[in-house]
Amino acid sequence: MLTTLLAAALVIGPVIVFHEFGHFIVAKLSGIYVKTFSVGFGPKLLKFRMGETQYALSAIPLGGYVKMAGDSVVEERRAAEAQADAGAGRDDSEGDAEGNRAGEEYLYPSDLVPDSEIPAHRYFRSKPLVTRLAVVTAGPIANFVLAVLVLSGTMWHNGMPVPPTTTLGEIDAESAEYAAGLRGGDVVQAIGGEPVTNMLELIEALGSQTDAPFDIVLLREGVEESVAIDGVRRDADGFIVFPDLRTRMDTRIGLVKKDGPAWQAGLRPGDRIVEIDATPVRFYDELADRINPAIGEELQIVWEREGERHTAVVVPEAEQVLAGGDSMTETRTIGRIQIEAYSIVVPVSFIDSAQYGFMRSWGIAKQTVQVLSELLARLVRGEGSRDALGGPIRIGQFAGSALRWGPTMLLGFLAFFSVNLFLLNLLPIPVLDGGHVLFLLIEAVRGQPLSLRTQELLLKVGVSALILLMGFVVFNDLVKVLTG
Repeated sequence: MLTTLLAAALVIGPVIVFHEFGHFIVAKLSGIYVKTFSVGFGPKLLKFRMGETQYALSAIPLGGYVKMAGDSVVEERRAAEAQADAGAGRDDSEGDAEGNRAGEEYLYPSDLVPDSEIPAHRYFRSKPLVTRLAVVTAGPIANFVLAVLVLSGTMWHNGMPVPPTTTLGEIDAESAEYAAGLRGGDVVQAIGGEPVTNMLELIEALGSQTDAPFDIVLLREGVEESVAIDGVRRDADGFIVFPDLRTRMDTRIGLVKKDGPAWQAGLRPGDRIVEIDATPVRFYDELADRINPAIGEELQIVWEREGERHTAVVVPEAEQVLAGGDSMTETRTIGRIQIEAYSIVVPVSFIDSAQYGFMRSWGIAKQTVQVLSELLARLVRGEGSRDALGGPIRIGQFAGSALRWGPTMLLGFLAFFSVNLFLLNLLPIPVLDGGHVLFLLIEAVRGQPLSLRTQELLLKVGVSALILLMGFVVFNDLVKVLTG
């Protein structure tokens, strides 16, 4: 439980703070008066003032906000009513303070400094539309930037994990590779005269070849042989389709999830599994073939560590994984003992790390859009499941699981969560950043903003929907925990 709480705080906290900092810094640079910087919504638990801004930790830890002068429909409406009342000789502003609260004030409590005491040129709404759009989108963009920084930094610091193998996997007897003389189990030694010792070197050496003939030097049952290849063939996108040199991993263990079945049985990183139920295993896919179907069954596993053999009974636990194919939401249940294959680490340059961080973040974003689109389509067809929605408890569970794999896995989940927040906040729902973007785009098209009454109504609807969604995902999480 403590691990889960710690992991949740290490993920949710930085992602929210970075998001709000995006809004905050762009607003400050634009000369807008920032009244509040809050992590969380609702009543403020802790708060302090530095300069003109109040910093707060609020009660509902499902987001945060930056409140600026002139960005509140409530304040704008009150200012308009105050001017009308002054013209009519009335002063009933205090009576209105509690009687006409818009829905947004339930999540964003009133600040100490009313807009009326702040110079109008520092209002959010007094700035050009492009500036306001930049402030609103700065939060989601900051989340994407955070993911890029985390993934780039992790790659630069840790290096690239590379499978230390050049052993070819099974080759179909009807394939062009088989006809060329390649066989499953061959160990590739060199490609076109370039020695190769791991999968990365194999891929790079193969990629440097052209359509000209070249030789592949390999070991087959301990005997060195040379196979002549008539040249690399690529598809329309430039990917190599021949020769298809798929490799097999050996049974060495890389990561082991703490508290998982393998860890509890005594297996540790660097161990090599040699037998399962008295059957020898040489390759990692053979481990999967034996473990994946054995959910809840006792398996006698033998492994080697520094020349000594160890034995233990391990019971694979059930885990949901993607079913494969084109679907990004369909899953299947397999047995896992919570280990990962062994990899070596290859240093990566700063430029390559930055490129990887951006491309990986962009890939996560595209996959998330695909998942959301597929979930929406299934919901329309009446095939939706509430298991697809998770809230803070589920996020904490995922974060806790990632931390048990190690800090690198936790940072990867932080990046994944940050990209998801980037996308979700851009949905055109009032209260979310995407809703404010929608208001600004409507203003750009109409030449004037929506009426205050319309904005207030939409914000009330948005707040109500957000509160209902919060309640639903928390309830869904609790049901999942109590029944799972």
